[in-house]
Amino acid sequence: MQLHETNEPNVSGAADQSGSPPSVSRLARAILALALLALGGFLLWSLLPEEPAEVPAPVAVREPEGAAPSAPVPSFGVPVRLRIPALNIEAPVVTVGLTEEGAMDSPEGAEDTGWYELGPRPGEQGSAVIAGHSGYRTGPAVFDDLEQLVPGDRIYVVDDAGATIEFTVRESREYDPYERPEEVFASNEGRHLNLITCTGSWDSAAGTHSKRLVVFADATLPYSEEGSASD
Repeated sequence: MQLHETNEPNVSGAADQSGSPPSVSRLARAILALALLALGGFLLWSLLPEEPAEVPAPVAVREPEGAAPSAPVPSFGVPVRLRIPALNIEAPVVTVGLTEEGAMDSPEGAEDTGWYELGPRPGEQGSAVIAGHSGYRTGPAVFDDLEQLVPGDRIYVVDDAGATIEFTVRESREYDPYERPEEVFASNEGRHLNLITCTGSWDSAAGTHSKRLVVFADATLPYSEEGSASD
C-alpha cells in the first residue's frame, strides 16, 4: 500500500510578538498525545499485510486400479530375411533406395527382396516397404505368387539382431506404375509392412508391367521383450 505524504503538524506552536511561545495547558497536551497515539495506531494497522487467502490442497491423481505401466516401444534392426509360409517364401532382404528418376529401386536378384531404407524398419511406427520381382520370362521370381495372399495370412521379417516381427495381411490393391499413393509409403499411424511387385500385362514399349500390386499387412501385437511379435 502506498501512503501519501502529509505535512507534519506544528506541535511547537507559533511564536508571539515577544518571542515567547504561548503556554499549552495540560488538557491540550493530553488531547494532542491521544491524537498522535491514535494516528500511529492507524498507520501501523494500515501497513500490516492482508490476511492471505486460503490455498486449497492439491488434488492427488490416482491411477486406475490394476493399470499396468505403458510398455516401452521396442527397437528393431535392419531386416535381413522375409518368410511367407502361405507361399513357401524364404528370401533374403537387401537394402534399396531411390532410382535417378525418384522411384523406389528394386533388388538385382530375382530371388531377393528389397527393403526401402529411406522409410521405417519393419516393426517401427509407419509403413515399412519391401519390393520383389515377379513375372520373369527367364525363370521364377520371389513374388510370382504374391497375389495369392489373402487377409489373415502371416508374414515374418527377421532383422539383423535375430528378432522376428510378425505381420498379418489386411488387403491387396493394384496401382498404375507411376502412381505415388500416400498409403503405401507415408502412413504414420500404426505399424505396417507393405509388399510391392509388378502385375498385369507386359508393356514392351515401357519395359515394365502395366500394374503394381501392393499387399498391406499390419504388425501383430503384443511384442515380446526381445522386440519380436508373439502370438
